[in-house]
Amino acid sequence: IFGPVPPHRAERLSALATRRLPKFIDRAKKILESNRAVLNDFLDSREELTAPRSEIGTTCFPRLEKGNVDSLWTLLHQKNETAFVPSRYFGSPQHSRIGICAEPQLFETGINRVGQALDELSA
Repeated sequence: IFGPVPPHRAERLSALATRRLPKFIDRAKKILESNRAVLNDFLDSREELTAPRSEIGTTCFPRLEKGNVDSLWTLLHQKNETAFVPSRYFGSPQHSRIGICAEPQLFETGINRVGQALDELSA
């Protein structure tokens, strides 16, 4: 059913969330710091990928130096059920997009799958 939703509920929820904002910010920082470290270690270990390192932000656009991004996407998507965004959608066909906002365990699993797919493509 579609219909108007009284703004009162949303306003109440936002007021409650605002009171806990420092807790949300602390949690987000911890997640990003953990995932950024995992991503940087991963990028340092892969010669097929190049990307600038950043201490800020939530997204990385590594360039695939060896291989084809579409083949990597197909392998990740079909075989490993891993979300992966080829950057041709952003005008950079040799790049991919990696977001680091996931729960750390889930993020590490995803990064490991990217590594396995890169290994399979280079074999």
